Amino acid sequence: MPAETVPSAVKTHYAPGMDSDKRARRRKHLIERAARMAVPDAGFLHVEAARIIGERLSVTNRRFEKPVLLFEGPFAGAIETAIREAGAPIAGDFRHIPWPEAADGPEILPLEPESVDLVISVFDLQRAGDLATMLLQINHALVPDGLFMAALPARGFLSELRQALLEAESSLNDAAAARIEHFHAASEIGNLMQQAGFKLVVADIEERTIRYRDVRRLLKDIRAAAAASLQTGDIPALPRAAPSMLEETYGRLAGETDGRIRASAPLAFATGWKHADGQQQPLRPGSAKHRLEDFLKGG
Repeated sequence: MPAETVPSAVKTHYAPGMDSDKRARRRKHLIERAARMAVPDAGFLHVEAARIIGERLSVTNRRFEKPVLLFEGPFAGAIETAIREAGAPIAGDFRHIPWPEAADGPEILPLEPESVDLVISVFDLQRAGDLATMLLQINHALVPDGLFMAALPARGFLSELRQALLEAESSLNDAAAARIEHFHAASEIGNLMQQAGFKLVVADIEERTIRYRDVRRLLKDIRAAAAASLQTGDIPALPRAAPSMLEETYGRLAGETDGRIRASAPLAFATGWKHADGQQQPLRPGSAKHRLEDFLKGG
């Protein structure tokens, strides 16, 4: 397994005027096409994120018998294996859900209400056409006190590539297209989950930095990890001179002393529980019986 790979990175672009149903169908087609191009052993960060999720699950005082993985793809098996090997208390078989169909709007999850007790997603939800609506559906599918856990690229993911592309293209065209998508901050994801009805929401960041031999290898790994661009042609192709200019610009921005380049890969992890009667509740602000000062004095 290579130690250098990057998951989803490049933004979906749609032609102006395209209706939402057609956009969703087009997105599904492009995601499936990217998955067919994936290299089976290229999901290094997928496995790393799954391992972290599994370790966090291992300390929960629960056993899950109806787990679901969103979505089916080239790395689904490796993700499931990593979660189980990390000690996650999962008794049942994972259901691998395919990318959902769209029906006059957002993608519709093929899950019955209150039918599963654990939903996990690794590097897929950022491609949902409407993340807020997807989170509502996930909450609806969970049984009371069911658990949702997700890993997504966080704000700053591939920031060096974003900047290098903008600078290289601007120097050649006097203008540049936004070719790297916006990634959510952990606080944004947490807020969306709370709005969707999740309780005891926790969202945090784990920093990762990956080193590459050159930009060509970085771009190759993006394709191999089923994360190639979802653009549909409304953004012009890069000029012929762009690759060499990109190499030069990237090296200046993020070059290492040994000739390699670095790529930032901060990972956002989000956890939330479906509401249930008698569920543990967070303390109200100001309701603590002890002050931090009391413990400091006691030491």
